[in-house]
Amino acid sequence: MPIDFTPLDTASRLLVEAELKVATGGGGRFQPTGFPNLGPALFRGADGTNWLLVESFQSMANRLELASWDEAAERYDEVCHGIPFVRSTVTLRGGATATTSSVQESHRLASPYILDGRLRANRNGTEQERRLWEELKDAQSPRTLGLQDNIPFLLRNHAGRLLRLDAGSLLHGVWLSTKVEPDGRKRKALCGGKIRFPRMLSAVIEAKEPQTANSGGVKRERIMDQAESGSTDAESGFGSVPFPRTDFTSPEIKAYFSFDLQLLRTCALGSRTEQEQDGRIRRVPASQVLTQPHNQSNFTDEEAFLILWALYKIKRFLTGSMALRSGCTFKEGSLSCQEPSSFSLPTFEEIHSELISLRQHLFQRATDNTVDPARDNITTVSWQGEVPIAAADTAPHESGGEDAGNEGVPEGGGDA
Repeated sequence: MPIDFTPLDTASRLLVEAELKVATGGGGRFQPTGFPNLGPALFRGADGTNWLLVESFQSMANRLELASWDEAAERYDEVCHGIPFVRSTVTLRGGATATTSSVQESHRLASPYILDGRLRANRNGTEQERRLWEELKDAQSPRTLGLQDNIPFLLRNHAGRLLRLDAGSLLHGVWLSTKVEPDGRKRKALCGGKIRFPRMLSAVIEAKEPQTANSGGVKRERIMDQAESGSTDAESGFGSVPFPRTDFTSPEIKAYFSFDLQLLRTCALGSRTEQEQDGRIRRVPASQVLTQPHNQSNFTDEEAFLILWALYKIKRFLTGSMALRSGCTFKEGSLSCQEPSSFSLPTFEEIHSELISLRQHLFQRATDNTVDPARDNITTVSWQGEVPIAAADTAPHESGGEDAGNEGVPEGGGDA
């Protein structure tokens, strides 16, 4: 069936639900996410039903981010190779060099290893070493986001530029609250911390009417005789230590995915022209890649790309191993579109094919065999130094707040 975006034209969001089944064991037992000083997140729903949080919004943001990532090659997979991102070579003083990227970092583009990374930039015909955040504010830089101090931040003025620099930060959200300017201890965030791109794609996994499945285990001491040696230091790994374990079962486990179409429109991605239709002036896409037999409707190529990329990540997550923890592995059940109900979810093959078409159109790569990250739309920076340690005897410093785009790594109930 051809892809038809028409039902999404007037929709404010795209809601997709997937039934999940426990992949291993006959009793349907699984280990949910856990939190410090809380444990499993049990709650009573608005309808009085008991629920359990299996995987949080924060954790699912990370998992969806990596759904199209090739860990071995440290770049996007073959379908997405060429989508722009930022890579950083990190060298800690006295330590080894490591590589990270805006795709792998919890704060994405706002990671200090990315935002405060240095790169070579051409200024007035001469090569200069600059930090990435300086490039983002420089109107003359090809990497600029058009950021200005003391000017209201409007998504439509900056989203298109972020798409060309780091598309994942636009899809999954980023808050540039990391303190980077100027130098010294009184650094502040870019433009006072107001640069915030909300998350377009969100997801969570919840289980209905959970029941506990208690078990336990023991870590055994093979060397020392506990009975004769007396107390041992369990925290350091000595001694035999018994422990309890609580897993859960549930008759209904679902993954809920939400794509914010209204936010997508607010970003005003792509170019449009004015046409008269039925006596009215409408702004329609200037060009569209997905034509017959597909119907891109009123979405620009950039907007259609983000919709398909989100659907690709959803399908990749659901058809992957879904091994969230050693005791929490699922397999995909039925998949349905809840809103708008008239939208037919494309097959994985359709998503795969058309996503490549849009990616090649929007993010062109060199056709030769030269190994050059810039030819693959990868911006490379380097960060060198040491992680600053806050003084314990001073008052808390001004905070830029949490990262609304991606709050940390996947939580684990003991073994994430």
